[in-house]
Amino acid sequence: MKAQRFARAVLLGTVIILMSCGGPSGVEGKSGVWLKGKALSLKVTFTTVGVLLELRNDSEREVKVSPVRLIVWGGSSGKQEIQFSMGESGKDPVLKPHESTTLPPLGSADATRVRVFLGPEGSKEQEVFTVTQ
Repeated sequence: MKAQRFARAVLLGTVIILMSCGGPSGVEGKSGVWLKGKALSLKVTFTTVGVLLELRNDSEREVKVSPVRLIVWGGSSGKQEIQFSMGESGKDPVLKPHESTTLPPLGSADATRVRVFLGPEGSKEQEVFTVTQ
């Protein structure tokens, strides 16, 4: 009995450690649905010209969303990494409280999964979303 409890405790501790070492996991969901992060919500739509991102600041403070980094997986295109600066499209890199914006389509038309990193890498404010079609 004690051995079983000990084995369960060791297993649980191992799982917790492995989960904490996996890097930013963030929020996961399906395309076409608003996903709620810490301060931002994201809606991803897979289109015939690429991945369309809609961002919304749900907080009462300004949130820096640039740079935007994407890892896009697609059928024939494989894995693709994209770095996007809000300034490239003439958009403000900081979203004001309750402000929304839509980015131009990014990535390939055959994308089936995308991981989106919003904000400065390594900062506590960075938000991560993983979306599948």
